[in-house]
Amino acid sequence: MARRIFQNKTQALRFLKILAVLLSGWLLYSEILSNEKFHRVLDQWLSGDISIHYEWLSLFVVLIFFNWAAEAIKWRILVKELAHIHFWIAYKAVLTGVFVSFFTPNRSGEFAGRIIYLPGKKIEGTILTLTGGLAQNICTLLFGCLAGLIFFASDHLEWMLGATGIIILTAVVLFFYFNIDRLAMSLWYFGLSRKWLRYFLPLRHLKTKTLLSILLISILRYGIYSVQFYLMFLSWGAYFDFAVAMQGIGLFFLIQSIIPSITIMELTSRGITANYIFNQVGIEQGIVLLATYSIWFINLLLPALFGALLFLFNRKSDVDL
Repeated sequence: MARRIFQNKTQALRFLKILAVLLSGWLLYSEILSNEKFHRVLDQWLSGDISIHYEWLSLFVVLIFFNWAAEAIKWRILVKELAHIHFWIAYKAVLTGVFVSFFTPNRSGEFAGRIIYLPGKKIEGTILTLTGGLAQNICTLLFGCLAGLIFFASDHLEWMLGATGIIILTAVVLFFYFNIDRLAMSLWYFGLSRKWLRYFLPLRHLKTKTLLSILLISILRYGIYSVQFYLMFLSWGAYFDFAVAMQGIGLFFLIQSIIPSITIMELTSRGITANYIFNQVGIEQGIVLLATYSIWFINLLLPALFGALLFLFNRKSDVDL
């Protein structure tokens, strides 16, 4: 019986690895190689109409490691009560999660790729992972609302109403975030059985200090990603004020988080959203598309493909199916 279970797990792992390779190839072709707009802006670059500044691009690439390293550290902190995960394993788990998220709405499936590397207590690990995602979404929401206020407010009354709304929203969101354990336990009053309620118990180990650490790391990641976006504009020769860029980028992140989409199909919506925002500050459409596509390709697609390869060639002891 034990041997049969072991064989089933081995076969399942082999199947997942083959599937990862096939999906990676399809992902690269369907969203990049066959994309008409990508070819159009690529021709502009190859013809010399647009040049790239490699000093800015190099800084962008360096920040990729720190971006996902921050996420790996955040996940290690969240699941430390369930298992001690080595940083490199956490990093692989995060990249595998990026790959899986390409096939789920608004990257909601990141947890599925990570919990493969978590020994035991998968459901508890999923809930803790979603808590980290909640902290990141809070940053996107609050900074995005602030950027929208600065971007659209035109008179004193709009500033007053907008600022008041953001202050109230911040207070409400942070109250629920720092009381997430009590919020989860209140599900019992809405009919959730004790059998399922016990999976939320690890949230009680997330003390205020831990939740604050997770939120601060999320803010750091938000800052890194925002700076990366600005560096990509500089890489393609679009020089504009940093403060203006942060407003546009914050609004861009907020809109993208609201629009329902699957990551492998979001390239078009990214282009439309970026054009709407950055054309307002005089950035040429070709530059906007090049910057948007480049950051998607380098900062999301490449890590996803790398995550698929890491999963394909990892050691059996690294995963727990």
